[in-house]
Amino acid sequence: MRWAIGLAAALCVMAGGLAAQTVLDQVLVRFGGEIITQLDVRQARMLKLVSVANDTDEAYVEALVNRRLILSDLKRASAPEPSPEAIDAKKRQWEADLGAAGNLAGLLERAGMTDAGLRGWMRDDLRVQAYLDERFAGRPADLTSWIATLRQRAGIR
Repeated sequence: MRWAIGLAAALCVMAGGLAAQTVLDQVLVRFGGEIITQLDVRQARMLKLVSVANDTDEAYVEALVNRRLILSDLKRASAPEPSPEAIDAKKRQWEADLGAAGNLAGLLERAGMTDAGLRGWMRDDLRVQAYLDERFAGRPADLTSWIATLRQRAGIR
C-alpha cells in the first residue's frame, strides 16, 4: 500500500513537471529527409531571408520548402560556387535592404543564426539564382511548373 502512495506521489510530481515544460521548436513540415521547423520560419521572417507574398507562417513554410527542394535538385546540377566577394556583396545588399547594419550581431543572435550560417545562406542563394537564371531565364511559367513538379515528387500538396 505504501508503494502505491509513493508511486501516486511520484506521478503527480512528474505530471506537474511536464505541464511546466515549454515547447522550444516544432516541426511544421516533413518531406524526404528534410524538415521545416518553427525556428526556420522565425529566422526567415526576422532576417527576411525569403520573399513571401504575405506575412503568414504558411507563406514562409511554402517558400522554405521550395528553397529546400531547389537546393536538393541543385545537387544534381553543376552550379558554380560563388566567389567570396560575391557572397560579401550579397550580404552587404541584404544588410542594406534589412536596415540592420548597426545591430546585425544582435539580430542574428535573436534569430538563432550565426554569421557563418548567414554566409552559407547567402552562398546558397547565389547558387540557386545562377541556376534558375541559366535554366529559366525569361520563362517564369516554366519555373513555376518545375517547382510544382518538385513539390509533387516530394509528396507535398
